[in-house]
Amino acid sequence: MANLFARERFNPQAQKTSFEQIEDIARKTRVPVNVLIALGEKAKVEKPEDLVEFSRRAAGELGPVIQSGGDIEQIIRQSAGDQAESFLARAREIGHELYPERMNPGQAQRNAEAAAQGRRSVGENIRLGVPQVPEGIVGGVGRTAKFLGFDAAGDAIIDFAENTFGMSEEDQARSAAIAEDSTIGQEVVDGFFQAGPGILVDIAMSWAGAKTGAKIGAIAGPKGAVVGGIAGAVAGAAASIFPQMVSSAWQTAEANGFDTEDQGVQFDIMKTALATSAAQTVFPAAVGRMLQKPINVAAEGVARSVIQRAAAGAALGSGTEGMAEVTALVLEQIMFDKDVQASLDAEGWKAVGPMLIEKFGREAVVTFGIGALMGGAIGGPAAAVTQRGANAQIDADSAQAQDGAFGAIFERAQDIEPGSIQGVSAADHSAFMRGVLNEINGVEAGLTDADGNYDAQGRTARQQRAYDKGVAWANEQAGDIADG
Repeated sequence: MANLFARERFNPQAQKTSFEQIEDIARKTRVPVNVLIALGEKAKVEKPEDLVEFSRRAAGELGPVIQSGGDIEQIIRQSAGDQAESFLARAREIGHELYPERMNPGQAQRNAEAAAQGRRSVGENIRLGVPQVPEGIVGGVGRTAKFLGFDAAGDAIIDFAENTFGMSEEDQARSAAIAEDSTIGQEVVDGFFQAGPGILVDIAMSWAGAKTGAKIGAIAGPKGAVVGGIAGAVAGAAASIFPQMVSSAWQTAEANGFDTEDQGVQFDIMKTALATSAAQTVFPAAVGRMLQKPINVAAEGVARSVIQRAAAGAALGSGTEGMAEVTALVLEQIMFDKDVQASLDAEGWKAVGPMLIEKFGREAVVTFGIGALMGGAIGGPAAAVTQRGANAQIDADSAQAQDGAFGAIFERAQDIEPGSIQGVSAADHSAFMRGVLNEINGVEAGLTDADGNYDAQGRTARQQRAYDKGVAWANEQAGDIADG
């Protein structure tokens, strides 16, 4: 019933909201608002208008006693017996929710001082973002435990995550104050620095998974190492992202008034988390895999432009991560926003788009902006660094080929126009040149390490055909040279 305690307009057409009517009843009868709402909760009153009528009746009974000098806590202890203390604790909790400034004036003062501090610096935004990562992961583990039926353990884990890593009331008050005056651009920049620690953890997990997966897959050879590296990158990213998506979907459901203790709601949360995790995993997994084995040098024999590679990586990263963030937002709201659900039931999918734009348009723009900025900031440099590493290896192999006995063959190969060799497309010309290089140098570079173990290199079937053509071409040229 948490939504009933919020100071919102239960009936926009009425002159006064339901909550305001309850406040009026409390003022006239001297029965505290939090006590009236706690009584309504205990009586399982759900509708706001029913709560008003219930409060009127309850105040009619309690009011005269209080007005004649009775103490409300003593009255409750006498009437509620063994349940009195738990009821009073809940009433105080409601009081804190409704009137924090009255229940804890010291905290209210600290919140006001924090709100007056204004916008955060880059360092402060990063500091705010760091604990959000363990809170999301640990909290997600706890919520998953509840879904699996381990309620007590799950609640304990969630409480630990929130108490240890959760945002303080002062930070919440400051964030609320900042949000009131922020432009879209300012929200994007703040969100970028706050989300930075989280995506770096996702990428690190993906990198570790890719490294482990490639090592395991290498037992089956180069192709196994490639498959293992990709699978490990996805699994590593998902291990970090999935519990965070569980926490996000769970909190969205709670914020929209769903009973997260209900098994059906929990099942919907898990379905949503799986879908949002799938969207959110793509970019970190790609970067993690890229860092684990940047460029498949076993299929590359032509150095490429670092700048072009960086631009392409930034563009791809921006689009991928921006869309992933918006997709996660939309999926959660479609599943748990009650207005969207009602519209979907009444008018079908055609009405969902306009409603999402109306209710969450600004949030979607900000979310996309944060993801796009993050994707570009990481994707561009990562692509540039990996291309530089590949170019260095290609340049070293090319220098070796040029200085060797068959340097003339390499010089001829450099004059070949991409796409001019029958059976080799322009896209696979680099694999063709790798075949030439390796045949001239007498090595199969990049497939084994110093100990003879397979690494994560390998070629696709199409690249292998181009590579074999390069090997055959180099042998033909060597034969021509030998024939004089």
